[in-house]
This record gives sequence, structure tokens and C-alpha cells, in this order.
Amino acid sequence: DRVLKKNPLFGLNPRKIHRLVLSAIVVAVKYLDETCANNKAYSIVGGISVDELNFLEILLISLLELELYIDPGTYYKYTQEIELQYQKLKEQESNSEVTEDRSEIEEKLSLI
Repeated sequence: DRVLKKNPLFGLNPRKIHRLVLSAIVVAVKYLDETCANNKAYSIVGGISVDELNFLEILLISLLELELYIDPGTYYKYTQEIELQYQKLKEQESNSEVTEDRSEIEEKLSLI
């Protein structure tokens, strides 16, 4: 939301949202943790090249104007929304067949 508020002309589509979320995760992990995986591991899981991830990381920090801190209230609000959406997806999944190849996801996660 902050990227869109600071940059109203920044349009989103499925390709961009995937890359935005991936780069946001990388930036957040590096901001919060003393140790983290290298960008190669994140790029493998995200399905993009290391060079692209490096570029996206710099771009995101730039779009946020170096304002990486999130206050606890905002964090809680988005955590609740993610949990709600997750529960909805679980309900949908239990009501229909799962077609996603889970072993491929598990394999990528094991590389981290």
C-alpha cells in the first residue's frame, strides 16, 4: 500500500505483484534479522534471476524512499488481513481439488 500511495502511477498486475511481494519479503527479512539467506536462495524460490531480485530490492527501497519501518498497529492490521485471506483459501481448497504440485514448492523451500 505504501508503494502505491507514494507512487500513484505504479500499476499492479499479477507479474508485478509477485515480484513486489518477493522483494518486500527480502527487504523485510534483511531489515529485521541479523542473518538471512542470500538472494540466490530467494530468487530460486521466487522463480526469478538473482540480478532481477537485486534490482527489485533496490527499486523497492527507492520507491519507499528508505522508509522501511512499520508501526505495530499497521503490522497487526495486515497480519490479520493475511490470516483472513489464508482461511478463505483453506476453505476453498477443502471444497475443491488441489491441482498445485506441492512437492515442487517443498523442494524450493528446502533450498533456503
